[in-house]
Amino acid sequence: ADLNLPVAVAVGYLEKLSLTIPWMNLHSNSTKVHVDGLYILIVPKNEFGQDLTEYHANKMRRVQRKVDDLRKSMLENKKLDEKEMTFFERMRLQIMKNIELVVENLHISYESKSTTKLGHPFSFGLTFRYLKLIVGNF
Repeated sequence: ADLNLPVAVAVGYLEKLSLTIPWMNLHSNSTKVHVDGLYILIVPKNEFGQDLTEYHANKMRRVQRKVDDLRKSMLENKKLDEKEMTFFERMRLQIMKNIELVVENLHISYESKSTTKLGHPFSFGLTFRYLKLIVGNF
């Protein structure tokens, strides 16, 4: 997914991903997503083999495509209420309403080859030992 950020992921590595879905108790138990060992290197988009003109042209094409998709979906679909939802849509919604995300050993590095005022390349990193996000029906 493109988040329209001026950076791009150059390299990413995931050591372990676990997903636990309590199929028999979706309403009362959380769906657990556990990520362990996620390493990401981000770089400026203009250093990722793409000049600025090409970047803006691609961005405009993506925006236009999203606008076209929204128009199409608005014309084709009426808003569904919960009674009209299919079984799988209700299940997906229930999973997303009651989710627990745990991320361990997350390291994000940023590197820029363009130099700073002192003439040196710029880089920094963030390391998180443990992050937990809970969205639930309390």
